[in-house]
Amino acid sequence: MELIIDTSAKKMKLIVIEGAITLHGNEFEGNHSEHLLKEIETLISSLDKTVKDISLVSLVVGPGSFTGIRLAVATAKALSCVIDAKFIAIDKLKLIDFALHRKNKMMPNDYLIATYCTGAKSYTLSSSNGEKKSATLLNEDIVRDYSNYTIYSPDLYNDILGDKVEQISLSNDDYIEYVSVKKQNDEYIPPRELQPIYMAVSQAEEELMKRENR
Repeated sequence: MELIIDTSAKKMKLIVIEGAITLHGNEFEGNHSEHLLKEIETLISSLDKTVKDISLVSLVVGPGSFTGIRLAVATAKALSCVIDAKFIAIDKLKLIDFALHRKNKMMPNDYLIATYCTGAKSYTLSSSNGEKKSATLLNEDIVRDYSNYTIYSPDLYNDILGDKVEQISLSNDDYIEYVSVKKQNDEYIPPRELQPIYMAVSQAEEELMKRENR
């Protein structure tokens, strides 16, 4: 049985795959920590399985909500203590890029990919025009510099981008197919090496990380 976790955005996504059966959990908004473990248990129980039947855990490690991606990583590491499973880390920007090409055979030469990360106006961006560019925080200068680019995002609504964004919806199949490719490429990671991808953190979040690393 396989489990896919995405708590990087406002809506939580859970997918459980058992043979030819695919189940998805309720896309809760708000405090994911209140729902994540309960929803995992509900999905697994509906198949008459337990957590010990999980053979693969794939999780979005960012960029995204500071609390959300920490929750996913912490949950995966906790599961690794009680189950004998493999783990796959999913970069949200690469997932969106994969979904775009999966759905659009004719992509523009110049485009950007953006997704929400921690902070009210902190967003991440990646571009592709034959070469990949590093993710960075989105600001007005970048939007101006890339004014001729098409910008794709599953979750951006803000005054920086305005009407420049073309929305893309990430389906269950996008997650499943992306994980399938990583499985084929043997891109597994030891759970102890799972780390959130942070783009920006608040001062309070920086202090929390410092205390944890002491």
